[in-house]
Formats: sequence, structure tokens, C-alpha cells
Amino acid sequence: MAVDQKSDPQAPASASHLDLHHSAHYNEHMLTIWSNRTMLYHHIIDTANQKVLSFLAKFSDQEFYEREIARRVGIASGSANRALNRLYSAGAVKRRQEGKMYFYSVDLSNPAIPQFKRLTNILLIEPLIEKLKPATIKIVLYGSCVQGTDTSQSDLDLFIVSDN
Repeated sequence: MAVDQKSDPQAPASASHLDLHHSAHYNEHMLTIWSNRTMLYHHIIDTANQKVLSFLAKFSDQEFYEREIARRVGIASGSANRALNRLYSAGAVKRRQEGKMYFYSVDLSNPAIPQFKRLTNILLIEPLIEKLKPATIKIVLYGSCVQGTDTSQSDLDLFIVSDN
């Protein structure tokens, strides 16, 4: 998997280049893909902590209660509780109490979160890239997804060069 980080005069600023003639894998979009996670995603985002953080990072403009996170991520409530407590203690998520309920969101002030969001975005679009690969020379992901500043409302910015 080669990621061409060199500057391309035709590519948008702040873009990660995926030269598909020299690489094998990469990327796909948010909610539709969320349930169809395959390829590298399930090998890299494997623990309950990683699954919870990946979910909260993808929906960084929202907050969720514990059971909702467990249900949407597909883990047991106890696993979600432990993961959320660990991530909160580590400073990766924020917690807000309303009555007896706790609401969680990713802590965007943590400098590791944008990097984690970039990785998650690339892994989530991997199935799309695999489908596009036969008809393309280069696919460039740019914009908020590559900067790690995307939200659940963000679009996916891809620049695709075809050999046709």
C-alpha cells in the first residue's frame, strides 16, 4: 500500500494521494459503510475501546449515551461502559451528565484525535476505493476528511483521475 505524499500541482492542498497503480488498498464513506466495514477496518479497529472511539470520532459533532453507543457499535453495554471510562480517563472523550445519564462525545482538544479521525476515514472508504480501482489511475482524498476535522454532516471529497 503506497501512499504518495508528494506534492501534485493538480491536486488540492492538504490532500493524501493514493496512487493506485502502486498500491493495493484504501477507503469509503460514513453511515452507509459503517455497517459494511470490511477489509483492513476490522483488523485495525478491533477492541471495544477502538470501536467506541472510532464511532465517536466519526460523529464528532454529536454526543451519545452509553447504551446507544453500545447498540450502534455492536458491543455489550458492559464493554461500552469500560471502554468509555477508559477513554474518558485517557482524555479521548468528554462526558456530560444530565440527570442520571452520561452523554459522551469525542474530545477534539486532544491532539491525537484528528490523526485517529484521518485513519478512520481512510479505513471507512477502503471498500469504495477497491471498487473504483479498476477504472482509475489516482484517487485523492482531500478536504475535512483528510484534515481530521470532518463531522457527521461532512461530505466526502475525492478527486478521481481515470484512464478513460
